[in-house]
Amino acid sequence: MVEPRADERDAPRWWRALGFLIASALIAAAIAGLLWAFDRYGWYAGLIVVFIALYYPPLTFVLFPGVWIRRADPPPRAEEDLERRRPVWLALSALYLDTELGEDDHARIAEALRESGYSAEELEEILYRELHPVLCMNLISVAGEWAGFDMEWVEEEILRRRRREARVAIVFGKWLVSNEWSQLKERIEAR
Repeated sequence: MVEPRADERDAPRWWRALGFLIASALIAAAIAGLLWAFDRYGWYAGLIVVFIALYYPPLTFVLFPGVWIRRADPPPRAEEDLERRRPVWLALSALYLDTELGEDDHARIAEALRESGYSAEELEEILYRELHPVLCMNLISVAGEWAGFDMEWVEEEILRRRRREARVAIVFGKWLVSNEWSQLKERIEAR
């Protein structure tokens, strides 16, 4: 029997250690993102998040946070701009439905967003800072909403949450809609 070389014996341990470090980083990032999103519930929400992340690792990958950076002046506060904001929320909420969006859907959404008068940067802030925290869980739900959201409920949830004024934010699950948003942003800026 041939004895394996030292580097062959150590490779599995090295890979296990790397895997553990990556998993730990993902769990920590997911926890940080969730704590940021649910900070209004207090410390016990953080404890629940820790248990979920530790016992259900796939959820950690789904909720892996992305970073959002404000690149322009923020849009007016939602409370002060409801008439302009409602059509934007309705259009962008389609990104969170449990359906595939086609070219016609993208064109319709982009047209509604252009008509709002908001810049692409303002629309991105509305998407990730107002709508995303309310609707993103629908995309990872086993039986997500597919017909359309109750926009009164969406509005109440958005207005109930306090608006964060930071220029940088951790947005958990940002990747869930980032591709769709990129396509819409190109259409909006094309005109």
